[in-house]
Amino acid sequence: LRMCRTVYYKIISKMASIEVPVNAGEFLLADRKVIDSIQSIDDAYPYIRGMIAKTGVKSSKVSYTWVKRKEGKSKNSVLDLIDQAVNGLVSTSRLPARLVTFLGVIVSSIGFLYAVYTFVKVIINRGDTPVGIPSLIIGVFFLGGLQLISMGILGEYLLSLHAQIRRDPPHFFIEKRNFPKE
Repeated sequence: LRMCRTVYYKIISKMASIEVPVNAGEFLLADRKVIDSIQSIDDAYPYIRGMIAKTGVKSSKVSYTWVKRKEGKSKNSVLDLIDQAVNGLVSTSRLPARLVTFLGVIVSSIGFLYAVYTFVKVIINRGDTPVGIPSLIIGVFFLGGLQLISMGILGEYLLSLHAQIRRDPPHFFIEKRNFPKE
C-alpha cells in the first residue's frame, strides 16, 4: 500500500490544479477560520486534503514514524482507498477529461490518416488491396476517436457542473497587517 500511495501522490501532484499536501493524513490542527471555511461547503463526499489546500492558507507538517497497528484492523478496504483516490483526483483536476479528449483526437486522426493512405494505395495498386479489412480498421479508429472526443466534451460539461455544485471553500484573511482596524 505504501508504494500505491507514493504513486498516487505523484500522480495527483502532477495533475491537480492546486498543491495537495503529500502523505498528509486526515488528522490536523487548524485555525478556526480554516475549519469554518471548510464547513461552509455542503459536500456529500468531501476530499478534505484538497479542500484545505484550496483555502490557500500556509501549512506545515509534523513528521512521525508510521508503525503497524497493535490492535484492530483498518476499516478501509482496497476498494475504499481506490474510491477515495478517484474522488481526490476528480476534486482537484480537470486533466483526466482533457486527456480523454486529446486521446480521441489522436485516435481519430490515425483513422483519418489510415483512410488517406488506404485510398492512395487503392488508386496506385488497383486490385491488390483487400476490400473489407481497411474499411473496418478505418471505421473502428475514426468512430472510436469520435466517441472519445465526445466523452471528453461531455466530461468537460460535467466538470463544469461539478465545479458549480462542489464549490471551493471561501478565502479569508488570517491576519491583516498595515491596514486600519475596522
